[in-house]
Amino acid sequence: PSAPDFQQRDGESNDWKKLNLLLFGENGKPDLQIDSTTEAHFVEYMNVRDKESFSELLKKYMKEKSITVAKLAERAGVSDKTIQRMRNRDDYKPKPMTLVVICVGLQLSPLKSEQLFQICGYQFSNSEEDRAYSFVINNL
Repeated sequence: PSAPDFQQRDGESNDWKKLNLLLFGENGKPDLQIDSTTEAHFVEYMNVRDKESFSELLKKYMKEKSITVAKLAERAGVSDKTIQRMRNRDDYKPKPMTLVVICVGLQLSPLKSEQLFQICGYQFSNSEEDRAYSFVINNL
């Protein structure tokens, strides 16, 4: 497959270019062998931040998992109102711990969990709390 036309985002280093070259090579031929499913997930992961809000992504994942507001609220240990607020307000930015319980409640893959964190502007640091969040979402 030919290389997608990725654009470096503001504030990102040359690591972005290195990753693009590693995955897709100089002439669209990958230096790293990946299958088409992995490539599709990578493209979705890199582009999701620009296309969807947290509420849109949450609704999408709930639909994919065929889970109701009530069921997600029960699984995540939050109120129905909280889930409704997350779904209905495009500017809603949950706290990291709330994101973790949503990811657990939806039984999301690590990639999709990271997308939710990314779209809310969170990046994991080396703090004990962030390492714990990362451990949970990477071991669902």
